[in-house]
Amino acid sequence: MSVEMFVNTMMDMRESIPAFELFKAEYIEAGKSIKQHHSIYWKEMLAILSFTMNYPAKYLPAEDMLRLQKVLMPLISIVIAFVPQSSAEEMMALHQAGVLEIISVGDDSYVEPENKGGATYFYNDEAGKAQAVYFETFVDCVGQPHLKFEDLPYKSMVEKQTVSPARLRFKDAAKGKALLNEGNKDVETDDKGNYYLRVPGIAINDDFQPVDNYGALNERIYMMAVPYMGGFNPDYSGLDFCEASSERIIKSMFR
Repeated sequence: MSVEMFVNTMMDMRESIPAFELFKAEYIEAGKSIKQHHSIYWKEMLAILSFTMNYPAKYLPAEDMLRLQKVLMPLISIVIAFVPQSSAEEMMALHQAGVLEIISVGDDSYVEPENKGGATYFYNDEAGKAQAVYFETFVDCVGQPHLKFEDLPYKSMVEKQTVSPARLRFKDAAKGKALLNEGNKDVETDDKGNYYLRVPGIAINDDFQPVDNYGALNERIYMMAVPYMGGFNPDYSGLDFCEASSERIIKSMFR
């Protein structure tokens, strides 16, 4: 299978089963895995694939980065969600008690805080009907967001061009041009006819050092803040990545 075929197969299988039924089945599966001391191999392979793809992601052409972002990462974020068994039991109990449910929303959903307190969640339901639901309490648990190059708080580094925005060149300029003409704000071009995909954060090298627009690195600075290195390292979670990245930085410092 291609990556797209594999992901579609996995997602179709998962989306055809009600979420909490699937959650319960995987809770039971995980319990057997823990008791028998046997890994669930296909999930482990997916986690390792994500880890393996992460480090060289900065060298992918823009086309493949888009594939990684839109195709593979959504599956990985769903499947590789390590939840303690006790937490799973609590969520299933809350659902059974009728106080916890899952509602599917699209990429165009958004939240607006209200002056009176709470927040209104805007989304289109599965029938395509627009919904605006008010909540007295709203907790955003989507995790650490990626931030733009312009959001870097060290403005002198931006002004002196010590750092540069993270971007990847399109292998096929025509594809980049087409996306730009479609209004994709993350696509830009230069005076040589090259097209680039802007990804979150700043450009870094293999040792997590910022590089400028000319590719020159700064040996005195290391970037390990998730919001600003996530563009070149799209899957930055897990102890394996923490270990590998810290090892690279320590070796670079002593080299």
